[in-house]
Parts: sequence; C-alpha cells; structure tokens
Amino acid sequence: MEVVFGCYDRRVYALRGSDGSLLWSYPTMGSIISSPAIGDINDDGNIEVVIGASDKRVYALRGLDGTVLWEFITGDYVVSSPTIADINGDGYMEVIVGSRDSSVYVLGGTDGTVLWHFKTGYYILSSPAVADIDNDGDVGVVVSILYFFGSRDNKVYALRYLV
Repeated sequence: MEVVFGCYDRRVYALRGSDGSLLWSYPTMGSIISSPAIGDINDDGNIEVVIGASDKRVYALRGLDGTVLWEFITGDYVVSSPTIADINGDGYMEVIVGSRDSSVYVLGGTDGTVLWHFKTGYYILSSPAVADIDNDGDVGVVVSILYFFGSRDNKVYALRYLV
C-alpha cells in the first residue's frame, strides 16, 4: 500500500506505505488543498491519482510513476476533492469535481473531456458524493455549496446524469 497526498508546497506525493520513502512526486502550479481520488479511471488495469489545485487545474496522474495522464482547467481554484464513479452506466469511470467557479464538472476518465457541467449559485468547496438517492437504480451526484463554516447559497444540489 502507498500513501498519496497533495501539499501546500505545490506537489503531489506518493510514499511507500512500508517505510515512508518517496515513490514519486509531481509538481503542480498551485497549492493543493483537496484530497486525491484514487482509482482506475481509464480502464487500463492500473491505478490513477486525481487531484485538484489552486492553479485551477484537475490533474490525473499515473499511479505507477506520477506522470500526467491529463489535466483539465476550470475557471477558478479547485478545493473540492474529486470523486471517481461510473455515473452514466457505460462501464467507464468519470471524474466528478467542483470548482470555485461555481461549477460541478463531470470529466471522462480516459482523457479529461467535459461530459457535462452544472453551474450553481456560488463557490463549490465541498466534495461531490455519488449515490442512488432516489432508489431508481441510477446514480446521481450530490454536492453542497459551502463557504467555510456556512452555506452561501443555502442549497444542496442533487444532479442526475441524463443521456
């Protein structure tokens, strides 16, 4: 097992769990507040690391060596921690993340292309959750709009992926 985290020093780190030695690190152009999401997002049998940064980017890094699979640029900081799930039922993983540009983005795991996005009423600092909240067999995305200790637009959004 490895330990993966982002740091305010503008780097993503992967450490060996057995002894804490550095496996790899990747330099970003902004400090990192979000936590990484870890999973096989491109169906290649290997694990990837997805994380957001204050440089307005979402980074998808190969877990084996920390090289870039893809980057996506939002309109503002990415404080939200990404979520990885197959939300459209096509058998491939999507990356769901919020940005301070007031948008929730759903990105294709293979290449980071925008499948859809939703504009909310204020910054998104919280992390999206994915669940079948209405028990219909389809998953949806739930995100709340939080500003530090309170809600700015006083809403929790439940979004359904429509094809």
